[in-house]
Amino acid sequence: MDVISMSDFDETGIYSVLDAVDQVRKALHDHEYNRNVFQKKHNRPVEKLLEGILEATLFVENSTRTNFSSRVAAMRTGAMVDGFSSIENTSLTKGETWADTAAMFACYGFDVLVMRSTTEGLPRWTKEFVSNTNQQLKEQYSKAGIPFNYRNPMIINGGDGRHQHPTQCFLDLRTMLDIGNIQNIPLRGLPIALLNDIANSRVHSSIISVAPTLGLELHFAAPGRFGPRESQLEYLKAKGATFYNHGDDWEKAMRSSTIAIHSRPQKERVGKGEDLRTIKEWGCMTAERFQKLANQVPYLLHPRPVDSALFEEIHYSLRFHDADWSLFQASNGPYTRMA
Repeated sequence: MDVISMSDFDETGIYSVLDAVDQVRKALHDHEYNRNVFQKKHNRPVEKLLEGILEATLFVENSTRTNFSSRVAAMRTGAMVDGFSSIENTSLTKGETWADTAAMFACYGFDVLVMRSTTEGLPRWTKEFVSNTNQQLKEQYSKAGIPFNYRNPMIINGGDGRHQHPTQCFLDLRTMLDIGNIQNIPLRGLPIALLNDIANSRVHSSIISVAPTLGLELHFAAPGRFGPRESQLEYLKAKGATFYNHGDDWEKAMRSSTIAIHSRPQKERVGKGEDLRTIKEWGCMTAERFQKLANQVPYLLHPRPVDSALFEEIHYSLRFHDADWSLFQASNGPYTRMA
């Protein structure tokens, strides 16, 4: 199955992925579990789970976590991986279309294409195009009397504009579930604060899209134009989701939540404006601000990168704070992409 949008998954499908994440991380870190449980369930050890699979990472937008955790996920499970992390060393700089670039990887027999794009909706379009490419190749090989067994590549969306980032959403949900287990609280009804640049964050967009399915209780807080888009609020209303828009009152949103998911202002998508300066003061989380929350401090998550040069959404004073679980969150990335 392709991983293009969270809207393609129902509740059962989501929990099956979250369970698989737990299985692969246990198998990686516990040899006895790998040998006695994982191998019996999957007929192979975790290190050979994807043996023989070819994965390509096709990134036209910069990435550290999604790119390299996808690559390490492939290598940890016995797959082979290659690709590009920018357009500089590809024929896209010569005027080649994205369609022809993606088609080449289908022609070369890659089984999985992990792609990141600035264009919303491009992963689903790419799936249709490479499917047609694969079918054309089958027909041409058949006419030439030559066997052909390359599969139609699976598409994994590593982020398309401000639309979706499903593998990030899965690792966020796995982290929420882990924290919920510590507190003995299920995901359904779990109060989540979405902070800072909600309007332009594909991470927040993905969580919003799945909130009605999982029964998450959302608390929004952001300054000015960075708040949730009207279309997002209308979607939640239509789905009967529970949500509260606290305007720019970040403190109220955080006090109302078990988990707060902060975000980087998406300066590459929002353009210039005076509020890009003021959002730094609003959105910089420090140990001092957390101290004011007393016993109502939520667990803090952040998809990263933290823009320390300009906004410093998570101040260094929180780097080893008990409430900052963003590093644990990031560590779930490879397990999720293995799953």
